[in-house]
Amino acid sequence: MNSMLPDAFATGSAVCCLSLIILVVLVIVVIVLILKWIFSSRQTVVVQKENPPVNERYCTDCGRSIPMDAKLCPYCGKKF
Repeated sequence: MNSMLPDAFATGSAVCCLSLIILVVLVIVVIVLILKWIFSSRQTVVVQKENPPVNERYCTDCGRSIPMDAKLCPYCGKKF
């Protein structure tokens, strides 16, 4: 029975070491994800659209600017 004692301690030590490594990796992954989220939110730029000219409107199908008197969209062919 005394001969089994060192094996039990060795196995426990290996499990402890593996658990510590997994914990360290998880902490690093969480830190990287948090940093990525922080820096990606800083780079977000809000672009405001200009008011369309008086003689233009937007196609309800493709969203492109078309003349006010257009009967169909020159880009996608939607009829108005």
